[in-house]
Amino acid sequence: MDDNISRFTQISIDPNKNTATELESLTLFKGIYGVEENDLLVHFYFKGVESNTIKNFRELLADKSIPFVEEIIEPTNWNKVWENSFSPIMIGKKWLIRAEFHPSRPGFKNEIIISPKMAFGTGHHATTFMVLEQMEELDLNGKKVLDLGCGSGILAVAAEKLGASSILAVDYDPLSVENTIENSQLNNCQKIKVEQANVYSFDTGGFDVVLANINKKVLTDNILKIKGLLNPSGILIISGILSGDEGEIKKILGEKSTIKSYAKDNWSCMILRIY
Repeated sequence: MDDNISRFTQISIDPNKNTATELESLTLFKGIYGVEENDLLVHFYFKGVESNTIKNFRELLADKSIPFVEEIIEPTNWNKVWENSFSPIMIGKKWLIRAEFHPSRPGFKNEIIISPKMAFGTGHHATTFMVLEQMEELDLNGKKVLDLGCGSGILAVAAEKLGASSILAVDYDPLSVENTIENSQLNNCQKIKVEQANVYSFDTGGFDVVLANINKKVLTDNILKIKGLLNPSGILIISGILSGDEGEIKKILGEKSTIKSYAKDNWSCMILRIY
């Protein structure tokens, strides 16, 4: 985006009180600057205050009887906040994750340059950290990979660096799509295709590996569908869930999936081979 110091309007709704179809239709509303979702709320961001777009979105919510909370986000120099708060991430001797303004360091097998802005995925969070660790243990050479809910694109970039032949990175948030494209270019990636799509409507299959570092509600609603995107004997790596929620995922998947799980800071990463 061309303006990094702006006022924004944030409109938040409770995803647990609305159907997946309703949420999907809202994310497609023309004029949304960005969307952020967690287990508690979905935040819709609009550039500026009291624009016709914002008024029309309020009216749409009112017509659908969807309650919402509105907040004005005051101007913030996000680039400066990012530079002041971000430090390089080192995952053993395998991965160095840094920003452009950090110097490279010798001794690491792989290096990823990230400019995450408002998109999720820097390696700081335990979920991203664990997925990167587990990706390193796989043979991705020549594999077709899907990064579902790509955020900053860090996992898609990692997949290319680990030898994947093609990577499709998907997110419903236009900011994440833009950020993934930017980070792919920063890392000189040639095999990553980026699409804006919602997991609820995404139906492209035929992948050898699917990476899904997304929140619990989206996973539990769609885990069988996500499983169906894999080729026979394909591998699914999921994270974004707490360790205590593993049982719910396993119950939905049933017994025909070999499951390994890892934990860090009370977060879980699950690796499933589908038969």
